[in-house]
Amino acid sequence: MARNGTSGDIKLHSLFLEITGKTPYGYEILVRKKHTSVTTSILFDPTRKVLIFNEENSLTNFLRLHEYQFRKILHNKRIETFYPGFQLHFVIWENKNMLDFNNNRKVITFDNRENDIRCYIDDELVPEQLIYADGAFSEKSGQGAYAVLVKAKADSGEARLFGQKIEKATDSNQVELLAALKGLELTAAHKVVRLHTDSRYVKKGITEWIFYWQVNDWTTANGTQAKHIDLWKRFLDQTKGRIVQFVWIKGHSDRNPENKLCDYYAKSLLNAKR
Repeated sequence: MARNGTSGDIKLHSLFLEITGKTPYGYEILVRKKHTSVTTSILFDPTRKVLIFNEENSLTNFLRLHEYQFRKILHNKRIETFYPGFQLHFVIWENKNMLDFNNNRKVITFDNRENDIRCYIDDELVPEQLIYADGAFSEKSGQGAYAVLVKAKADSGEARLFGQKIEKATDSNQVELLAALKGLELTAAHKVVRLHTDSRYVKKGITEWIFYWQVNDWTTANGTQAKHIDLWKRFLDQTKGRIVQFVWIKGHSDRNPENKLCDYYAKSLLNAKR
C-alpha cells in the first residue's frame, strides 16, 4: 500500500548487532536479522567513521541499500560505548525517504490505527483539529509551563487556549512533551489531528526515535536508558486508533502567530508570582 510522498510502504526491519572484537583498524561487529539465521560482519572505526563490509550476502546488500540509516546509528554512538560485548537491537526503515523525513517543511504522519504503527509523508490528508503546543522552562528555578492552542480548522476563528505551570520540571524537553500530550488529550475525540511544535525533540522522538527505543527495551544506541519513557508511553496510548500529523515550525516566528501566542502564554505562566 503506497503512501503519498513516498516510494512505497515503509516497513520496519528489526536487526541485532554485537561488537565481537577490536582490531587496529576498528571494531568487528556482527549483524543479524532478527528471527533469522542470516548474519554479516562489518568493521567500523568510530574515530574516522570508516565502515567496511567484510562479506557479501543478502543482509550486506540490505545494509548497503540503507547505509545512511545504518551509519546514523553507528555515528550517534559515543566512542566510549564501543567495546567488545556491547549488544544492540535496532531497526531499519525500508523505503524511507530520508530527504523527506529530514525536511522540516514536510508533514510527517504517525498512523497508529492498526497493530503496526506506520510513519510516512502525507501533505494531502486534511486534519479535523489543529494543535499548537509550546513550553517554557527555567533551569534556575526548576520550573516549567506550557500552553496549547486548539483550532477546528485553519480558517476558523474559534480556538481553545489551555496553559499550566509545572512546579517541578526536569528539562525543556519534558515541558514540550507535556504540551504536546495535552494537545492530544484535548482532541481525544478526533481521529485525525495536526500537531505543530517547535521542538525537534518531540517531532523526532515520536516519528523516529521511539521505534528504536521500543525494540531495544527503551535503551539508546549508547546503552543508556531513554529519557521521559513514561511520557513517551503516554504518547503511544494517546495516539492509539488515531492519525497524528507532525509539523515542525520555527519558534517565535511572525509566520506562526499561534505558536507565538502559546510561547507568550507559557512564559507568562512560568514567570507569574504566586
